[in-house]
Amino acid sequence: MGGQDERRRLPRRRTRLSIAVVWNEPPEFARATIKDMSEMGARLLLDEDVQTPDEFDVIQLTAGMLHEARVVWRAEPFIGVVFTRSVPLKGATEPRLMRRAQLWIRLLSR
Repeated sequence: MGGQDERRRLPRRRTRLSIAVVWNEPPEFARATIKDMSEMGARLLLDEDVQTPDEFDVIQLTAGMLHEARVVWRAEPFIGVVFTRSVPLKGATEPRLMRRAQLWIRLLSR
C-alpha cells in the first residue's frame, strides 16, 4: 500500500474497527470492518454480500463516530470510500444524526 504506487494525500493506517454501513430511512445497514483508514477515507470489508448505494453513513461502533461516505472504488468484498463529513453521534441535535445515534445505541446492545 505504500511506495511509488501510493496516490493518497494522507497515508492510511491499518485498523480492525467494527462498523455499520447505513443507508436509507428507515435505515438499512450491513456490518463491516474498516481495514485501513486515514482522516480522508477508508477501505471497508463488508461482513455480508450486500449491494450498497454510492453514498452512505459509516458508524464506528466503539467510538460513536459517524462518517458520511462516498464510494470511490469497489473490488468485492472491499469498498474504498472518501469521508465527506465526520461527526460524533453523542449529543447529536440534527434530526438525521439523532436517528443514526438511536441505531448506534441499538447496535451496541446486540
